[in-house]
Amino acid sequence: MQEYKNRFLKVCLCATLMSSMVMGVMGVMAGTASAATCTLGTPCSAGGVGITITGGTLSANTNSTIVNNGNAITASNADQTVPFRFLTQVSDGRGTAPGWHVSASATPLTFGTGGPTSDLFLDSSTPVTVTCAANASCIPGTLTIGAAGADLVAAPVTLVSAPAGGGRGSFNIATLGNFTVPASAGDGTATGGTIAVTVDTAP
Repeated sequence: MQEYKNRFLKVCLCATLMSSMVMGVMGVMAGTASAATCTLGTPCSAGGVGITITGGTLSANTNSTIVNNGNAITASNADQTVPFRFLTQVSDGRGTAPGWHVSASATPLTFGTGGPTSDLFLDSSTPVTVTCAANASCIPGTLTIGAAGADLVAAPVTLVSAPAGGGRGSFNIATLGNFTVPASAGDGTATGGTIAVTVDTAP
């Protein structure tokens, strides 16, 4: 009888140990499935963050042209060279940096009815200045600037061209130019002189 009890206790003990071992192995397997095993001194991978960045758009706007620094033009017995300037902002958020370019054209100024005319020209010294827009970053790359002294009436003139791989971000493009008020121009308002700015999506 005693021998039977001893055998029963051995069987129960073995069953208990086997149960504990199975549960322990399952616990290890479960832990392995839910997290990476980290060895001391060896970095563990937490996987990628899995984000996707979608490209934005190319946009632009131009401020009103300022003539003669905002001052009135007074008739004179000699020809007068009068400056003008305008600011264009270009923002390229497309992400792929395919490049872009900004061009400008103009109609001639006419002084009086059937009077003398004048074309509009880019400044002969510093026609275009490009900077990053305020509170914005930009990656200009190698920008091509419009030719000094170019005639905006004769043909559209490229102000700035950003190459493929450049031109990302937001830019302020300050354009300087001038026109002539002939000595023969009388009192009155000149007509024409409309400046058109175009932004294209390629260099």
